[in-house]
Amino acid sequence: MHESGAMQNSSIATLGRYRILQRIGRGGMGDVWLCEDPTLRRQIAIKTLPSHSETDREFALRFEREAQAAAALNHPHILPVHDYGQQPLQNGQSITYIVMPYIAGGSLADRIANCVAQRMFMPVDFALLYLMHAAKAIDHAHEQGVIHRDIKPGNMLLRTDKWLLLADFGIARILASADNLTQTGVGFGTPHYMAPEQAQGRAEFASDNYSLAVIAYQLFAGRVPFDAGNAYATTIQHMTLPPPPIRQFNRSLSPTFEAALLKGLEKQPAQRPSSARDFVATLQQALTSNAHYAPTEVKATPFPFPGMPSPQNSFPQATTVQQPFPGQTTVIENGQAKQPVTTPPNATRRRLVIGGGAAVVLAGGGLSIWTLLPKISAPPSVTPQPTSAPIVPPAANQSLVLRGHNKPVAILAWSPQGVLASAGSQGDGQVFLWDVQTLFQQKESPAKPKATQQFHTGQDILLAWSPQGDMLAIANADSGPDFNSTRLDVYTGDLGSLASGYNDKFIIKDALVVDVLSWSPSENLATIVHSSSNLDAPDALTLWDAKHPQQVLASLHTPRRAYTDVGLTLTNNPMAFAPHTQPLTLALGTHDGISVEQIDLSKLQPQIKESFLFTYGDNEKYTSSTKLVAWSSDGRYLAGIKDNYNKPTSIAIWDMQTHTILSARALPDDVSTYLLTTIWSPAAASSKIAAGANNGRVYIWDSNGNALPIDVKSPPADIQASIRALSWSADGQWLAAAYNDQNASIVIWKM
Repeated sequence: MHESGAMQNSSIATLGRYRILQRIGRGGMGDVWLCEDPTLRRQIAIKTLPSHSETDREFALRFEREAQAAAALNHPHILPVHDYGQQPLQNGQSITYIVMPYIAGGSLADRIANCVAQRMFMPVDFALLYLMHAAKAIDHAHEQGVIHRDIKPGNMLLRTDKWLLLADFGIARILASADNLTQTGVGFGTPHYMAPEQAQGRAEFASDNYSLAVIAYQLFAGRVPFDAGNAYATTIQHMTLPPPPIRQFNRSLSPTFEAALLKGLEKQPAQRPSSARDFVATLQQALTSNAHYAPTEVKATPFPFPGMPSPQNSFPQATTVQQPFPGQTTVIENGQAKQPVTTPPNATRRRLVIGGGAAVVLAGGGLSIWTLLPKISAPPSVTPQPTSAPIVPPAANQSLVLRGHNKPVAILAWSPQGVLASAGSQGDGQVFLWDVQTLFQQKESPAKPKATQQFHTGQDILLAWSPQGDMLAIANADSGPDFNSTRLDVYTGDLGSLASGYNDKFIIKDALVVDVLSWSPSENLATIVHSSSNLDAPDALTLWDAKHPQQVLASLHTPRRAYTDVGLTLTNNPMAFAPHTQPLTLALGTHDGISVEQIDLSKLQPQIKESFLFTYGDNEKYTSSTKLVAWSSDGRYLAGIKDNYNKPTSIAIWDMQTHTILSARALPDDVSTYLLTTIWSPAAASSKIAAGANNGRVYIWDSNGNALPIDVKSPPADIQASIRALSWSADGQWLAAAYNDQNASIVIWKM
């Protein structure tokens, strides 16, 4: 099928008896045209679907069946279907169309956009009214045996400010491929609002209810629960991740309301409320019992509340304030609109579902996904204590800029020999090797990689060097043979070919992506994945036998699930390891804090257990959510950084011997930024720890005494973006940072 824009190219002035006036809407499922009905002398709206071959009888039958089913729906809150038809084009294609009333009041999506622009939450009366109108329409359709499959704010039209009409019944089903005619609309819908089972081809009544719950979340949080930056990754988030607690974004909501809302977002359809009306009624009851959020108030509530993260990436600065709703109170602070709040461009992308991102690290030198814990050495002579050491102004650091990726770099990894590997994000599909030492000496411009590999993937790629640096493992560069599997590639250290013993049949089943990738010191490859068939299953940790490549050495389940929230980037992955140690010890970033776990491979059946849990000592549980962890080079100290929702301005450090939290390494009070990623220098006896921030700078602390940074690295002036990934070479001589700028820049500093 071709885009319906083909109709415009054919200079068609009428559809059936209807005269086309102008196009008033365009979307992925068709265009909407304002037309005139000359017989009834009224304006109507016509939705044209993507064109198809005139000989495609299956599509024609499906269109007629679904159009008739939609026309049979008669409800005050369902936009009626007046007529439908098909019109041939000159190129052998045909246009199908559906005739509906013209509604000039806009959509719920427009109202949400207005609220976001003014940095306000939806007035509670309006939010509940719209949700209940939509719920009644959904329940009525379900009683007639009709599933909508594309419930979203854009399909909710407003006849007046207090009257919602649900539109586009049957459109997703019509556009299902001929191969899926007898199924349930596989893959059709809008990813931000699509239920997990619908994404897997099993749409049911509860799928529409889930979509309504997503809209409820959006109305009261100012943002959708899942947004990974692309359709595939967002869909996988709906399937695998728990939604962020809504009270992170709107603390005026009660725990009872949050629980009721999350019930509507259950992964399993049977665990959701039985009807859409029951779901909304439960929300209304929870709000009524909350005096602070009384439903009789007809005014907007400003967001974010003090100490809360912004629900959107940015909000435009405005000198005049548009009223999103009639009679609504405009929110002004100190006599003027507030300044925009900006979060990094990567804040809506999640490494878990697009190629990695569990905040997990085996103890050892430097930050890594896996770093082995060496024998605990004697305590250093100086224990970390806070001081008032002044921050060192940014200097004219000797640096090198590397470019060549088409999308911002998702991961950086140094080999033991000092070769830097980089992989792009979001379908860039490129893996580069950079000889940094030579590039610094030659000062060639532009700098060129020493080796490249191009893959075809829509995901972020994971990289992991073997301990000897003779092999580079690459995950998520190619899909498996089916939807429920993924493939690993293990290349030689020069990217010239697949390594000895490895082939292109290295498949992990029951997994959509690899979440964590690394090597143990004995050359055992390690992966962590989430089950694609059982969403409630714990994380699966697999050690692959070094002596028998592609064969499983141990298959385990972690006691706690790795941190899997939305809006974070966990691509810090230098992969520094310590010598052989038994049992292996790993630190896992979770929603509860940092879980320190041990793996005993000496038994016939290898076991993994939690030793202890490090927390930040905060009162609210979600504030211990940890996205990144790092070990000091001697394994004595463990560092953690909270998730982006908390806008962390410090790095927490725990003493592994005493199991106590020490004074944090913090940003100066006069620095308005927050930290995105952290890494400990893997060099022997190094006490330096670094963190990348959303202002593009890298802050460096001495863990042996200074609470404030001792150095700051700044990118060249033409790079104005947040840091996406950070990596320190094994000898501590080179520090690399990847940026979220349009040039996909990597900056290397010589330390």
